[in-house]
Amino acid sequence: MKKALLLKPDLVNLTLDKIKKVTRRPKRIADPGDVLYVRETWHDYGHFPQPKCWVSQLNGKPPVYEADILRLLSNGVHGVFPYGGGISGTETMGITANEDKKARSNGTEPHWRRRPSLHLPKTNSRLFLLVKKVWAEKISDMTEADAKE
Repeated sequence: MKKALLLKPDLVNLTLDKIKKVTRRPKRIADPGDVLYVRETWHDYGHFPQPKCWVSQLNGKPPVYEADILRLLSNGVHGVFPYGGGISGTETMGITANEDKKARSNGTEPHWRRRPSLHLPKTNSRLFLLVKKVWAEKISDMTEADAKE
């Protein structure tokens, strides 16, 4: 059975780099053999033709993931999104930052929009994790090495 697992961007990068191999949760969310799909913070490109009615314009292309943006920024890359547009206030789809703020305020012009991990559709998840083992442990029994897994 596939279940969602929400991860912050830095943990997504550690998982992609095969550094993070264990996740701890306060309650049991899966059984051995289950597959968890990771929901992560992402960016969508589109506009609001009507209030509270977002229309994506990615047209089947994958979204831009926050973890990838953070990885680029940490490597000193202040470039562009894969389909045009900027990172961290540079340019957004050829629109300056001030024009982009105006577009965001009325929502009619296309712009990049940061979306929380909770709203990532399952079809756009890029990480699927197989649960191998589930166990209970007291927090007081954890070592510093366990916490770094």
